[in-house]
Amino acid sequence: MKRISVLLLVLVITHLPISCTEDDCGPFPAMDVKITELSSSVGTFNSSGFSNSTFNNFKVAAILITIENMSYTEIAKMPAAKFSIMNTSFACSPVEPKPTHTIESISITSDNSVSFNGIEYAVGENITNLFKISRYSNFNVEITIEEFIDYHCKDPRIFGLIGDNIVFQLKEKPDQELNQVFNFQFNFSDTKIISLKSSNFEVSN
Repeated sequence: MKRISVLLLVLVITHLPISCTEDDCGPFPAMDVKITELSSSVGTFNSSGFSNSTFNNFKVAAILITIENMSYTEIAKMPAAKFSIMNTSFACSPVEPKPTHTIESISITSDNSVSFNGIEYAVGENITNLFKISRYSNFNVEITIEEFIDYHCKDPRIFGLIGDNIVFQLKEKPDQELNQVFNFQFNFSDTKIISLKSSNFEVSN
């Protein structure tokens, strides 16, 4: 009898998890997660990454947009989990929730007129097509702004955490020197709009 009791105790201990996997965790409350604040920095970007030091060559001049803050609102309370010695997990933490809204479009305008390939763009005119994205989150890859939005909409965790960033660079050399401020507007699927300005962006001709 004693031997049977010992065996049962060993079975219980060996089947009691001491850490959790994604399937073991929870239940956790549903969260409404929103990007609430973005910031911009002007600097340079190359194979070594982004630097706040400025250099007026259009090939390396860059604008970094970073997620500074997000809101997390509980939208549903989960029932208390029932205790079971056979499936209780220890040190269980929730998975970082992904945003519940996505970026639908990004528009870029300038406080001064700009000229590229003989085409002049007036103050306030949409010049998003003049920019490319050279890095997003932790991916150093050159893509169009449209491609980035498509990736982000399919997986909002791409540019979906505080500290995540996007690097914008010009696609081509301007016809004249640039020394101006660019305006960014991020339009989200829940109609939220976040607008911000860059500091002076300088590019030599």
